[in-house]
Amino acid sequence: MPGGISSERRNYYVGETVNQLRNGYGVYFYKNKFFRYEGEWLKGKKHGHGKLLMADGSYYEGEFKDGEIEGHGFRKWQHNRNSYSGEFSKGEMQGHGVMNYADGSQYQGEFSRNQRHGTGVMRDSDGNEYEGSWYKNKKHGQGIQTYPNGEEYEGDWVEGCRHGHGELNCVDGSIYEGQWRADKFNGQGTMVHTSGFTYEGLWINGQPETEATEISVKLSPGQKHLEVPQGKRFSLQLLLVDSNNEPVTGERGREFQISAGYRYSQSPRAAQSQSLLELIEDIEAKPVATPFGYDVLPYPIVETVKDVEDIEESNLKKKQRQSPNSSRVFGAAETIHESAEMTADNQQGDSSITENTDDADNSSTLSGSKYAASEIQLELSVEVAGDDADALRLLPPPAPQRSSADGFVEFQDLLLPSAPPNYRPFLLEDETKRSKGSRTASAASTSSVSQEGKGGKGKTKLPQEQEEKGAKMGDYVLIVEEITQPSFLGKRLPPAFVVIKITAPRKPPKKTTPKRN
Repeated sequence: MPGGISSERRNYYVGETVNQLRNGYGVYFYKNKFFRYEGEWLKGKKHGHGKLLMADGSYYEGEFKDGEIEGHGFRKWQHNRNSYSGEFSKGEMQGHGVMNYADGSQYQGEFSRNQRHGTGVMRDSDGNEYEGSWYKNKKHGQGIQTYPNGEEYEGDWVEGCRHGHGELNCVDGSIYEGQWRADKFNGQGTMVHTSGFTYEGLWINGQPETEATEISVKLSPGQKHLEVPQGKRFSLQLLLVDSNNEPVTGERGREFQISAGYRYSQSPRAAQSQSLLELIEDIEAKPVATPFGYDVLPYPIVETVKDVEDIEESNLKKKQRQSPNSSRVFGAAETIHESAEMTADNQQGDSSITENTDDADNSSTLSGSKYAASEIQLELSVEVAGDDADALRLLPPPAPQRSSADGFVEFQDLLLPSAPPNYRPFLLEDETKRSKGSRTASAASTSSVSQEGKGGKGKTKLPQEQEEKGAKMGDYVLIVEEITQPSFLGKRLPPAFVVIKITAPRKPPKKTTPKRN
């Protein structure tokens, strides 16, 4: 038939033959113009090395056997620009090979029926690298995945997801080992966080089953605050509880810090009278909001004898630098007496004050002399500059810190020491008291001076106020904050507050001596 003859003419061979069979090297043109074969023939079949070309530019070049693509070869796909070099069987990728993808990814390993199947290494264009088992183009079985950020997972895979038992090593040093499901922590597992925090227990969808949400202060039944005698050490116990107020277990290593504060409320009058240095101190010591309806300023809290000694020494040095009666400030005692005499000469009609200069308040006497006041400021600035090294050495000790153990935290042997000089809340309290009783105090002072002028009858020299052994009596606030760094799962517990009342020191019982007969 003409149609058959025309079709037969499109299928033709140009090359070597033996016994009228294609044998040796030749080119075969298929009736489907899409294909063309160039290569070796044996007994009428493609056999040996050859190249099968396609009209779109794709091709296979490699081994043929008995008319089939069989053995090692190279395959290029024009439509997606992927390429494969490796073993083939019956025209399919089968065995070991290397597949290079157009986006830069590469798979090197075993294939079965044109799919990644068996053991292989996949490096994708995002920087991920997987080495392990494959099943029908998906990660399946045991494998190791390295991520672009440096993290590494080693364990079980199911259909491309981390599933089963595995270990994840994070770039920050955190490690999770346990059960996985659908690419998330699910089941029993242990997380050792880079901060030192450890959780061991059940995980659900990437989160611990029981997670602490609050810091609870452990007090006696019916107790709402702590009461501690002045100068006595105390302990504070804390529980970490969940959203149902139940203690959590299975976690340890959260870091906590305790600090203290005293109520701070600045009166408008005090704000107006603040000096520049006082304003700087207020900026540095920012008030802390509490749930009790008022703010507090930081107050020192210590837990070792050495800390207490350092604070007492620091307070003493500060008082020596800041006291206007100190010879260290002026550099010479004569300065005080000279300025006192100048003030006495200027004040006429009251000889009793001049006669009792040693017993009078030097600071009030010096306030009448501009020269003496400038002398104080000059000498004070020199003295402070000279003691910079001591000031740096006697910085307040760091706040006490503790780690949690199975949801429990305890601070032991804590102490609120005496306040530093010029502690702002105490000064404001004293100023408020003075402003309320200024008239009464003025009358009492006039009476005292008049008695001294009458030959000293009734004169009383008030003793200097002794150093308080510990914080003065009153209400303070303890603040416990989580300082785990970095935070676990990006969250920290909210701080806990508790009021501590410093009460009068307990007097030791009197010793009774037995009466003699």
